[in-house]
Amino acid sequence: MNREPTVPSSLLVHDGELADVRALLEEIGTPYEERRSALSIEDRSANWGLVIASPKRMLGLRLDPTSTTAKIAVMSQDSRTLRNSLRREGIETLVRRPVHPATLRSLIVHELYRGPEKRRTPRVKIGAPAAYRTGWRQRPAILMDLSLGGCRILVDRKLEKGSRVTLCVPADVAGGKAFNVKGEVLKCFSDPDATEAQFVTSARFDALGKRQVANLRAALAAHTDGPAMFDGAPTLPAAGSTTDAAPPAPPKLPTTRPPERVIRAQTAPVATSPEPQERREAPRHKMDRRIASLSEEAARVLMGRDITIGGM
Repeated sequence: MNREPTVPSSLLVHDGELADVRALLEEIGTPYEERRSALSIEDRSANWGLVIASPKRMLGLRLDPTSTTAKIAVMSQDSRTLRNSLRREGIETLVRRPVHPATLRSLIVHELYRGPEKRRTPRVKIGAPAAYRTGWRQRPAILMDLSLGGCRILVDRKLEKGSRVTLCVPADVAGGKAFNVKGEVLKCFSDPDATEAQFVTSARFDALGKRQVANLRAALAAHTDGPAMFDGAPTLPAAGSTTDAAPPAPPKLPTTRPPERVIRAQTAPVATSPEPQERREAPRHKMDRRIASLSEEAARVLMGRDITIGGM
């Protein structure tokens, strides 16, 4: 008998400073428990899929460093002493504020993923300003993640699949020395969570020389323990813009996604009657269970309510 796949629960432990992370967990739709007081015996013995906490609370949890539970410490202040203390406790993923919201969401989804790893080379989350070229002109981008084989960037316009693109990584993101690397666009889709016209683009790098491999390894090493700090960057110009003028500095990007959009189906008006008629061709059955929904960016979990032969 096939068992229903379970979704690992997350544990959020803080003293109120991670309210934005709580909102993000709710928007992702993953089950989680929140604790602002001491953990119970049941909490400590539970098999959590992911634990997110402030550094102070994370150090006080005394979690088993050898457990398979993913752990993320969200830091408002950074120091070598604090990082070393967290690493001794087995916390390898450190998020230093401010962080790009799309990068934090992607990191949480990745840590909760329990399927087989399909990528040939490890990929790190970065979330820092970079640039790209599809011709002679350089345009701003957000480097969301990077590997030896390719990258994922947030850009201002849709790029055609198979088109050529050059990623320009600045020195502060590259670990000391700026570099460029060429590749091919694999896919590009509109970011459903962006407030402006932005597109998530995945690219595969061309064959790399020794110097390019060394540059990429340095950039990966600089972000192995967590994404970059994101202080804000020039707003990506609106799609279709042709001006060469430098874009003005924008306000800070929001730390959470915009409220969930509700889509209502438009139906033709029908005449009212004392007894509404059932128009479904097949009976509808109640079904309360989690449903995996695959989108362009990541898998999400929805709650199924009812189902028929024709729909759900």
